[in-house]
Amino acid sequence: MSHPYIEQLSKDLILSHPSLREGEGKHVLQLGNDLTASITLREGDFFLQGMLGACPASNAEEFLCTLMHANLFGQGTHGAVIGMSDSGNMLTFSQALPAPPNYPQFKEKLEDFINYLELWQGKVAAALNGAR
Repeated sequence: MSHPYIEQLSKDLILSHPSLREGEGKHVLQLGNDLTASITLREGDFFLQGMLGACPASNAEEFLCTLMHANLFGQGTHGAVIGMSDSGNMLTFSQALPAPPNYPQFKEKLEDFINYLELWQGKVAAALNGAR
């Protein structure tokens, strides 16, 4: 069973290019070629997740320190958390989101998450390409 906010988001997205599909207990929001976020319902709340990319091998220690600093109190992630996949080779971006009281607040928080996901994907890509 889907949450009313997910149903409304699906209706809103019909008018734009992103797609929302359901699979394996989560909803996958495809926003572009490399920008995908998943929304999983857990006990009435939402769990948001996206992939940032591979962990840079060059200057890995320095870059991981940058990520830890961003995670500190959520100051560089807007409350989300940068982590590593189970395999340890991919960086993840996740946020537990208690169900907001209304749909506009849910949509705003989802948009914030996606904006920070895109920001950090760019930083990871730049680190992989050797830029600073």
